[in-house]
Amino acid sequence: MQNRRLAELFGICWIDVNNLDDEGICLKCGKAYESHSNPDFAADPRLVLREMMKREDWMYFHESIGCLDPEHRYLDAVLIDYILDQTGLLRDRAVEWLEGK
Repeated sequence: MQNRRLAELFGICWIDVNNLDDEGICLKCGKAYESHSNPDFAADPRLVLREMMKREDWMYFHESIGCLDPEHRYLDAVLIDYILDQTGLLRDRAVEWLEGK
């Protein structure tokens, strides 16, 4: 459910049987069901980063997940705990942050 919610927050079409026409084409994005896969933001946190980095407010999210050095300068890095996690830690933080805006 969180993968779908984050896709919605990013404006990415989430394909399911409720938004397909009779020929299996998505009514929102026009892609064929067979050629579209819904993103799994938990299994690949890099997908979260790619979408977040497209946003103008990316640096505020970056700061919110603890990516500052002790002198409060932005680091061009993301904590390894988020990158290696496959349970949805970064995905969930992104959903919380985007919904809290």
